[in-house]
Amino acid sequence: MCKIRPDGTFDEERCHSVIDLSEFGITGLSGRGCIADEEWLRTIVVPCHVSEDSSNCILCLPNRRVHDMMIIDQGKYGYIKGARREVDGRVDGVVLKQPKEPGASLLNEALIQKVVYESLLRGGFHRGAAPVYDIIRLRDGTVCFTMERMYGKTLQELIETRIGFKLVNLIMECLIQVSSMLWHLENDIGMNHRDLKPSNIILHAHEPRDKTAVVDGMPITFLSHFDVSFIDFGFSCVGIEGGRGGGNLRAGAGRGYVPEDPCPKDGRDMYMFMAFLYYYTYRKLPVDLERMFDQWLNVEACKMTDYLRVPADYLDPQELLAWIYRLTGNPLVQRFKTNPERIFSDLLQMTG
Repeated sequence: MCKIRPDGTFDEERCHSVIDLSEFGITGLSGRGCIADEEWLRTIVVPCHVSEDSSNCILCLPNRRVHDMMIIDQGKYGYIKGARREVDGRVDGVVLKQPKEPGASLLNEALIQKVVYESLLRGGFHRGAAPVYDIIRLRDGTVCFTMERMYGKTLQELIETRIGFKLVNLIMECLIQVSSMLWHLENDIGMNHRDLKPSNIILHAHEPRDKTAVVDGMPITFLSHFDVSFIDFGFSCVGIEGGRGGGNLRAGAGRGYVPEDPCPKDGRDMYMFMAFLYYYTYRKLPVDLERMFDQWLNVEACKMTDYLRVPADYLDPQELLAWIYRLTGNPLVQRFKTNPERIFSDLLQMTG
């Protein structure tokens, strides 16, 4: 376990998820520790710097200000807002993520996103996640955070407009890049996203260029048309001891988690991503690729592709998609054969 020692130090080799709170600048946070250590996390107090005379200035310091501007999007648990951030005279547009429930805290999510961002940088994925800038407490105790605003399109938006070889190329490149990113995160910090669906993946288009992705020593060189970013870490978890087994930090406490559900669970994110991807594209897939999804997704206890093809007249689509979460979060299912190594190996043969 990566507990802090009496002298305030800890075993970084066993932690894999070190946070330096002072990196959030002059927002009043300080200290350095392992985010898988719940005792250390409970000691973190986010100070309040809301302006007394300006309702939309939620971080007001001499050389750093954040102004709450407008709601861009919202989900079941929180808001995504546009905000203006001023640091030493420089003004940038950023995203502010704020929980809907007054007094709720996104501290854990912000810390997980920061650790994931830094891990993906180490792995060479320079657009892998948005950097976190500020952690902010409002007057009612609500803890929110700011991050870089990303302007790409979600995978969900793109698959709705693609057909034929353009859709196949999009799917193949996504599978290559996503599998390599997930493999790196599992092995570097023991991370599972736990909500990896097409709407939580942003693609940043660029001029075609060669890229090489590597999983477990296997390289694939391909012609890349975009960079991949993961967003929304509200359900994510980060394991300890390199991520294999044991306790872990979960971002969304109380959102359907059970202690027996390990983090990371081998192949969980890859299986979830492909199940959602199949559901939104199976009507447009060529036969050979549809057969590959049958091999990847169908297990003895569940013919997932048959289930995902059930017409809406017979089963509410929301109930159908909820089954993906129930299956991947089931504590009785400890691993999925559809892990990044398996997918990458199959893709290597298909593209070889």
